[in-house]
Amino acid sequence: AKRDRPGYFDGLLRLEDMDDYLGTRAFHRSDLRLVKQGKDLSFDDYSKDGVADRAKLMQLFNGGAMLLFSHLNRFHLPLAEMLSACEAEIHVPMRSNVYLSPPGSRGVDLHWDTHDVIVLQISGAKRWHLYDNPVELPHEQHQQDKKLILGRANKLTEVVMTPGSMLFLPRGFVHGAEAESDHSLHITI
Repeated sequence: AKRDRPGYFDGLLRLEDMDDYLGTRAFHRSDLRLVKQGKDLSFDDYSKDGVADRAKLMQLFNGGAMLLFSHLNRFHLPLAEMLSACEAEIHVPMRSNVYLSPPGSRGVDLHWDTHDVIVLQISGAKRWHLYDNPVELPHEQHQQDKKLILGRANKLTEVVMTPGSMLFLPRGFVHGAEAESDHSLHITI
């Protein structure tokens, strides 16, 4: 769903919230990943004494690395409340990841998920490349055949997500994205 309401998700998460968390929270290995051009950076490259170092994070972010926050709902009450309400309504456990991307960057490579995904665009714009699902209902063991499966994927469309937009990605559909000319903040559920 594309909305012409940039602040639609402000009650859920704002870019300012991320700045606050980066300045006040201690992020550990299980909380945060940095990804640049499809490659995970070693936690040791941006941490000190087991905690992510803000100066190193910002240096790598400014150099094109995407910050991927796992389970930010543990720290952010509005996100926790939304996930809890969704779980109560549909009786399915849910989790969230938050992606903060610098302008023009690509984090993860083309991939598919073994679960359905809902994408909420919070800030900036992100171009999504959407493909079909070469394997119906894939599971973790299909990762062994990643190159073969990605080679069979047929591109369906491209979509530019802007603030307030939402995208549903069914399990197994191949996708990838990159930030447009500004930073991008989105949540996957």
